[in-house]
Amino acid sequence: LSVNGNPYTVVGVAPEGFNGVSPVEEPPDLFVPLMMQGVLAPGAERDLRRIDGEVSYYLKTIGRLLPEVELAAAQANMDVLKARWNNEFASWIEATGPTPHRIVLTSRYQFSPRAGDSLGRLMTLLFLVVGTVLLIASANVGILLLARASVRQREMGIRSAIGAGRIRLVRQLLTESLLLALAGGVSGILIAFWGASIAATLVPYSFSIEFKPDLSVALFTGTLSACAIVLFGLAPAWQLSRSDISSVLHHISLRHRTFVLRNALVIGQLTLSIVLLTGAGLFVRSLMNARAVQLGFEPDQKLLTTVNLNDAAYDEEEGRQFVRAMIDRLAAVPGVSKASTTRMVPFRGSWGSVINVPGTEYADVGFDAGFNRVGPGYFELMGNPIVAGRGFDRSDDRNAPLAVVVNEALAERIWPGETAVGKTILRRDSEWTVIGVASNATYYEVGEAPQTQVYVAQLQDYSPLLSFVIATAGPPSDISSAVNEAIREYDPALPVQRIATLRDVVKNEIGQYRVTAILVALFGGLALLLAAVGLYGVQSYLVSRRTREIGIRMALGAAEGQLARSVIGRSAAMTMVGIVIGVGVALVAARLIESMLFNVNARDPVTFVTAPLVLLAVAVLASVLPAYRASRVDPVEALRQE
Repeated sequence: LSVNGNPYTVVGVAPEGFNGVSPVEEPPDLFVPLMMQGVLAPGAERDLRRIDGEVSYYLKTIGRLLPEVELAAAQANMDVLKARWNNEFASWIEATGPTPHRIVLTSRYQFSPRAGDSLGRLMTLLFLVVGTVLLIASANVGILLLARASVRQREMGIRSAIGAGRIRLVRQLLTESLLLALAGGVSGILIAFWGASIAATLVPYSFSIEFKPDLSVALFTGTLSACAIVLFGLAPAWQLSRSDISSVLHHISLRHRTFVLRNALVIGQLTLSIVLLTGAGLFVRSLMNARAVQLGFEPDQKLLTTVNLNDAAYDEEEGRQFVRAMIDRLAAVPGVSKASTTRMVPFRGSWGSVINVPGTEYADVGFDAGFNRVGPGYFELMGNPIVAGRGFDRSDDRNAPLAVVVNEALAERIWPGETAVGKTILRRDSEWTVIGVASNATYYEVGEAPQTQVYVAQLQDYSPLLSFVIATAGPPSDISSAVNEAIREYDPALPVQRIATLRDVVKNEIGQYRVTAILVALFGGLALLLAAVGLYGVQSYLVSRRTREIGIRMALGAAEGQLARSVIGRSAAMTMVGIVIGVGVALVAARLIESMLFNVNARDPVTFVTAPLVLLAVAVLASVLPAYRASRVDPVEALRQE
């Protein structure tokens, strides 16, 4: 194969389905030896050497533990290596800033630490939320089975009288419950086959694997369904198995036995619902705050496309000509207002380097600053204002004096109370003059503290890896094909690695807040619906069982409104008990999700007031129809029932 003009020999074929070590990375088409990097990308072999004062970390190290070695023991050995490293590279470590360096082993080798921690928290949260909804649904089943137990008391009494033992009755009733579990489990798995891939799109990462239930998922779902239905069907079955012919003949009802358990299940539903509603409120407010945060740049109507000029064997002079020509070509595309370049796209990695600043405390020790390499007109295009001096233009090329733009955070850190424009910094033994100060922006993650940043000019400090930033007059997606075509026309052999909108990049960054808000709100709404159905079922059942009592009350002069209020009042009373307990549980649970929230207090008063009011309103609505039925009972028909 010819790769970037170099002949490569195929020495092996990876098995089908092997995508590398991480499911969140794009599956590679080719695997190349690391030590051939300089051949694949001329000049890139420099990255494989340790360079004094240069911070470079782009490799992930993967090791396989020996079978008899635990992760903790391996970490202890790594700590010894870290101590040796501190001695060998003491000056370099001191120069890279105050952040302590660590060597940490992790079993989550498939992900970067940030992605692994984020997914771990998300999966734990999702497991707890789904488990809570399952408990609410199971409580509904328990309520229905308790109601059915009262109706079947006579049947069970007769079965007992003709010789059926209690164990046999319980077994029969649990068998009926297991049929419910089977129907629910199978239905759920069928829905999961259809919806798993859709649900996977909510996760704020792109996976290279297919999402669909397998045998282990089916067995887990079936087992969980069976356990839930047996657990919540056991109490009604045990209560019903205690029926005997004597109690049937003497009209002794199970109502008093089941009253406490039934109400406990309803209150439990309401308690869990308020916990989920509160969580949903916190995550929705968190998402709103993340969307409203000031980024320091304008992400709308911006298109991004990345190229690596090493892929087409450009030398430095050819690369500089390409950048100039392509900025002009892209700016001339219909629908494009401006075009420039950047080395670092916000939220897509970081680049740091050590600078020395004469006349300051960082003259000898050095200062570890974030870096970016940008093209002419970048700051105007991005909406990142220059607050002092100027930005880069086409005159800032290799023939001009070395120039940098710094952000406000770096200027205040190094030259507090002074004018940064005109100051000098040292980088790679060269003097660079500060020509401008840009306002602070967000570089690495939403909500970060102000980060120091140094900008160098692409035309002056050349790099073959760059992204074009294109400002559009209309929707960026409308001109993506035209942008791709403009690059192809200049060089058909140069692959365009990625085309995306800057708004999508920002959207992906706040995806962790979006997915939690959507998932918890979705399941919170489902929990609210289930709780309303359970409350409605209980009230409807009670009204039907109290028809004779209601008829007598009406015959004695009770008003229709009075009867309706008594039904609604009973629902409101149970709801208030559930709210009080639920708010207490939610206050404790909120502390567990505090790290997943963005600029929201875990005990946000707005959320903790709104969620109970919503639940109370839904509970009242769920009682309206049973209350109406109670108020419309005909006393004559009610008294004829017995």
